[in-house]
Amino acid sequence: AKQTLASMRISQCNAAEASSIIAKVYDEVYSAVRDAQNKPIINMVSEGSEKESSSNDKELPDSAFLLQTCKLMIECAPEDNSLALKALDLLDLLLNQNDEDPELWYVMGIGALACEPRDVVQAKEAFQKARALVETAIERAEEADDDDDDGDGDHEMDWQSYLDLIDQQLSC
Repeated sequence: AKQTLASMRISQCNAAEASSIIAKVYDEVYSAVRDAQNKPIINMVSEGSEKESSSNDKELPDSAFLLQTCKLMIECAPEDNSLALKALDLLDLLLNQNDEDPELWYVMGIGALACEPRDVVQAKEAFQKARALVETAIERAEEADDDDDDGDGDHEMDWQSYLDLIDQQLSC
Protein backbone atom coordinates (compact mmCIF):
# COMPACT_ATOMS: atom_id res chain seq x y z
CA ALA A 1 0.00 0.00 0.00
CA LYS A 2 2.84 2.41 0.83
CA GLN A 3 4.54 1.65 -2.46
CA THR A 4 1.34 2.52 -4.34
CA LEU A 5 0.95 5.70 -2.31
CA ALA A 6 4.51 6.73 -3.16
CA SER A 7 3.80 6.13 -6.83
CA MET A 8 0.66 8.26 -6.59
CA ARG A 9 2.60 11.08 -4.92
CA ILE A 10 5.14 10.97 -7.74
CA SER A 11 2.37 11.24 -10.32
CA GLN A 12 0.95 14.18 -8.33
CA CYS A 13 4.38 15.88 -8.49
CA ASN A 14 4.78 15.60 -4.73
CA ALA A 15 8.32 14.25 -4.72
CA ALA A 16 9.04 15.18 -1.10
CA GLU A 17 6.18 13.08 0.27
CA ALA A 18 6.90 10.26 -2.21
CA SER A 19 10.53 10.19 -1.04
CA SER A 20 9.49 9.97 2.58
CA ILE A 21 7.03 7.16 1.90
CA ILE A 22 9.33 5.04 -0.27
CA ALA A 23 12.15 5.49 2.28
CA LYS A 24 9.84 3.92 4.88
CA VAL A 25 9.17 0.99 2.54
CA TYR A 26 12.92 0.49 2.14
CA ASP A 27 13.40 0.64 5.92
CA GLU A 28 10.73 -2.03 6.37
CA VAL A 29 12.07 -4.49 3.80
CA TYR A 30 15.84 -4.08 3.44
CA SER A 31 17.03 -5.60 6.69
CA ALA A 32 14.52 -8.45 6.46
CA VAL A 33 15.70 -9.38 2.96
CA ARG A 34 19.37 -9.03 3.93
CA ASP A 35 18.87 -11.15 7.04
CA ALA A 36 17.01 -13.81 5.03
CA GLN A 37 19.92 -14.05 2.62
CA ASN A 38 22.38 -14.40 5.50
CA LYS A 39 20.17 -16.87 7.37
CA PRO A 40 21.73 -20.06 5.95
CA ILE A 41 25.12 -18.91 7.19
CA ILE A 42 23.73 -18.07 10.59
CA ASN A 43 21.93 -21.43 10.77
CA MET A 44 25.12 -23.31 9.97
CA VAL A 45 26.89 -21.52 12.82
CA SER A 46 24.13 -21.93 15.38
CA GLU A 47 22.51 -25.30 14.90
CA GLY A 48 19.12 -25.79 16.38
CA SER A 49 18.00 -22.18 15.99
CA GLU A 50 15.89 -23.17 12.98
CA LYS A 51 12.91 -24.17 15.11
CA GLU A 52 13.07 -20.97 17.12
CA SER A 53 13.43 -18.66 14.12
CA SER A 54 10.70 -20.28 12.04
CA SER A 55 8.04 -19.02 14.41
CA ASN A 56 9.46 -15.49 14.18
CA ASP A 57 9.82 -15.41 10.39
CA LYS A 58 7.85 -12.80 8.50
CA GLU A 59 6.83 -13.34 4.92
CA LEU A 60 9.27 -11.51 2.67
CA PRO A 61 8.12 -9.41 -0.26
CA ASP A 62 8.71 -10.96 -3.67
CA SER A 63 11.41 -9.79 -6.05
CA ALA A 64 8.92 -7.89 -8.26
CA PHE A 65 7.84 -5.79 -5.27
CA LEU A 66 11.46 -5.15 -4.32
CA LEU A 67 12.40 -4.19 -7.87
CA GLN A 68 9.48 -1.75 -8.07
CA THR A 69 10.60 -0.29 -4.75
CA CYS A 70 14.06 0.27 -6.24
CA LYS A 71 12.59 1.96 -9.31
CA LEU A 72 10.53 4.32 -7.15
CA MET A 73 13.53 5.09 -4.97
CA ILE A 74 15.58 5.97 -8.04
CA GLU A 75 12.76 8.14 -9.33
CA CYS A 76 12.75 9.98 -5.98
CA ALA A 77 16.54 10.32 -5.87
CA PRO A 78 16.58 13.95 -7.10
CA GLU A 79 14.62 14.82 -3.94
CA ASP A 80 16.80 12.66 -1.64
CA ASN A 81 20.06 11.35 -3.07
CA SER A 82 20.46 8.74 -0.33
CA LEU A 83 17.56 6.88 -1.96
CA ALA A 84 19.65 6.12 -5.05
CA LEU A 85 22.39 4.58 -2.91
CA LYS A 86 19.85 2.60 -0.90
CA ALA A 87 18.24 1.39 -4.13
CA LEU A 88 21.63 0.10 -5.26
CA ASP A 89 21.99 -1.76 -1.94
CA LEU A 90 18.59 -3.38 -2.41
CA LEU A 91 19.43 -4.22 -6.03
CA ASP A 92 22.61 -5.92 -4.82
CA LEU A 93 20.45 -8.18 -2.65
CA LEU A 94 18.18 -8.94 -5.61
CA LEU A 95 21.20 -9.73 -7.78
CA ASN A 96 22.40 -12.14 -5.08
CA GLN A 97 19.17 -14.04 -5.67
CA ASN A 98 19.24 -13.86 -9.50
CA ASP A 99 22.14 -12.29 -11.34
CA GLU A 100 20.80 -13.39 -14.74
CA ASP A 101 17.88 -10.96 -14.87
CA PRO A 102 18.67 -8.22 -17.40
CA GLU A 103 16.08 -5.88 -15.90
CA LEU A 104 17.89 -5.92 -12.55
CA TRP A 105 21.13 -4.98 -14.26
CA TYR A 106 19.43 -2.27 -16.29
CA VAL A 107 17.86 -0.72 -13.19
CA MET A 108 21.25 -0.99 -11.45
CA GLY A 109 22.71 1.11 -14.26
CA ILE A 110 19.94 3.69 -13.99
CA GLY A 111 20.47 3.79 -10.23
CA ALA A 112 24.20 4.38 -10.63
CA LEU A 113 23.41 7.32 -12.90
CA ALA A 114 20.95 8.70 -10.32
CA CYS A 115 23.64 8.93 -7.65
CA GLU A 116 25.41 12.20 -6.88
CA PRO A 117 28.05 12.07 -8.18
CA ARG A 118 26.97 9.84 -11.05
CA ASP A 119 28.82 6.52 -11.15
CA VAL A 120 29.27 6.25 -14.90
CA VAL A 121 31.65 3.30 -14.65
CA GLN A 122 29.23 1.19 -12.59
CA ALA A 123 26.37 2.22 -14.87
CA LYS A 124 28.25 1.18 -18.00
CA GLU A 125 29.18 -2.18 -16.48
CA ALA A 126 25.57 -2.81 -15.47
CA PHE A 127 24.22 -1.85 -18.91
CA GLN A 128 26.81 -4.09 -20.61
CA LYS A 129 25.81 -7.00 -18.37
CA ALA A 130 22.12 -6.37 -19.16
CA ARG A 131 22.92 -6.29 -22.88
CA ALA A 132 24.87 -9.55 -22.72
CA LEU A 133 21.99 -11.26 -20.90
CA VAL A 134 19.46 -10.04 -23.47
CA GLU A 135 21.67 -11.25 -26.32
CA THR A 136 21.88 -14.66 -24.65
CA ALA A 137 18.09 -14.73 -24.27
CA ILE A 138 17.67 -13.87 -27.95
CA GLU A 139 20.03 -16.69 -28.94
CA ARG A 140 18.13 -19.16 -26.77
CA ALA A 141 14.81 -18.01 -28.19
CA GLU A 142 16.10 -18.39 -31.75
CA GLU A 143 17.31 -21.91 -30.96
CA ALA A 144 13.90 -22.74 -29.49
CA ASP A 145 12.22 -21.34 -32.63
CA ASP A 146 14.45 -23.53 -34.78
CA ASP A 147 13.33 -26.54 -32.77
CA ASP A 148 9.67 -25.48 -32.87
CA ASP A 149 8.25 -24.70 -36.31
CA ASP A 150 5.22 -22.98 -34.75
CA GLY A 151 7.35 -20.14 -33.28
CA ASP A 152 6.13 -16.73 -34.36
CA GLY A 153 9.16 -14.65 -33.33
CA ASP A 154 7.17 -12.06 -31.33
CA HIS A 155 9.60 -12.40 -28.42
CA GLU A 156 12.42 -11.29 -30.70
CA MET A 157 10.73 -7.93 -31.19
CA ASP A 158 10.37 -7.47 -27.41
CA TRP A 159 14.02 -8.32 -26.84
CA GLN A 160 15.11 -5.99 -29.64
CA SER A 161 13.28 -3.04 -28.08
CA TYR A 162 15.01 -3.86 -24.80
CA LEU A 163 18.38 -3.91 -26.57
CA ASP A 164 17.59 -0.55 -28.13
CA LEU A 165 16.84 0.88 -24.69
CA ILE A 166 20.12 -0.46 -23.28
CA ASP A 167 22.09 0.81 -26.27
CA GLN A 168 20.54 4.24 -25.79
CA GLN A 169 21.90 4.31 -22.23
CA LEU A 170 25.32 3.02 -23.31
CA SER A 171 25.62 5.76 -25.93
CA CYS A 172 25.13 8.56 -23.37
